[in-house]
Amino acid sequence: MARKKIAVVPRRKPTQDRSRATVDAILEAATYVLSEHGYGKTTTNRIAARAGVNIASLYQYFPSKDAILAELLRRHARQMRSRTLRALRSATSRRALVRVLIEELIDEHRERPMLHRELVEHGARLELGKLQTDVDAELKRERARLLAPWSEADLPAWVATTAAHALVHAALVDRPDALASGALTEELVALLDGYLGKRRRAQRA
Repeated sequence: MARKKIAVVPRRKPTQDRSRATVDAILEAATYVLSEHGYGKTTTNRIAARAGVNIASLYQYFPSKDAILAELLRRHARQMRSRTLRALRSATSRRALVRVLIEELIDEHRERPMLHRELVEHGARLELGKLQTDVDAELKRERARLLAPWSEADLPAWVATTAAHALVHAALVDRPDALASGALTEELVALLDGYLGKRRRAQRA
């Protein structure tokens, strides 16, 4: 039997200030409910009550709580990539670049750790594939420009950033103490700066 497809696409997008405010209230409420209660106890009724809207209004925009979670993931991706872009522009050396990227990444995830755990755990189940945002092309160009002196290929930069995201996500579940203390930051800086330096030396050889 074919598995039922999860409804993760919004029913419609808000076009007026009032409807945008309604959607923003729903998403902020969902953020709170997920952070406080986890995915299992999150319901559309609980989200609507927290947002101060009736359930019919919620269903005008989102067919399910998974559609709300998917939209949170999309907005999270854009926010994270925008912060990464700003961090890239502030760095003056490879180690400084690595540090500022990791600090931005960890700070974002540390603000609401339960929310990020829920996004990580249930995001893959939604089968969204690679989320696309309007800052992706600019981020790729800026990353390639800044890493060019240390890495002639884009692959090492992708490996470093993907590894950082994976390790921070894993730490949310397995090592939250290391996130809170700053120990993970130092380990990641040493790991990724060393990796990029090694790749650069290998390219010169």
